[in-house]
Amino acid sequence: LDNIELDSGDRKPASKSRDIGEILKEKKVASLGPGSEKTGKKVTTAERPEAEIYKTIYTYTGGVRYLYNNALRKDPTLKGRITVKLTISEKGKVAKVEIASSTLNNKELDDAIMNRIYKWQFSEAIGSGDFVITYTFDFSPTS
Repeated sequence: LDNIELDSGDRKPASKSRDIGEILKEKKVASLGPGSEKTGKKVTTAERPEAEIYKTIYTYTGGVRYLYNNALRKDPTLKGRITVKLTISEKGKVAKVEIASSTLNNKELDDAIMNRIYKWQFSEAIGSGDFVITYTFDFSPTS
């Protein structure tokens, strides 16, 4: 929550409260740093609004959670985390998905998650080249 200060008349409040829409509108930029893995396609230093990327991922996490819940029916003790590395083309399509790490010990679920991520669509960023991001999903059964 925002800091709250009492106004003695000679000072302004430290910050005003903002809603999530204002925060998402900020143009925070995530950059693809040097030393990134090169693939068959040209990977450049790309800039995309960070909030937009995470907002898009958030809209698709329900589908990933659905896959986990289906796998959980077969194995009620299934829990862990999967870290995926995705390459987003400048057209907004997911060009490549690879599993950076997984503690799920369930290849079927890992593959299903990768296939689902290939269907995701991000906004276009023409002229920026491919963008690589690593994202982690944590899974645990709810009681």
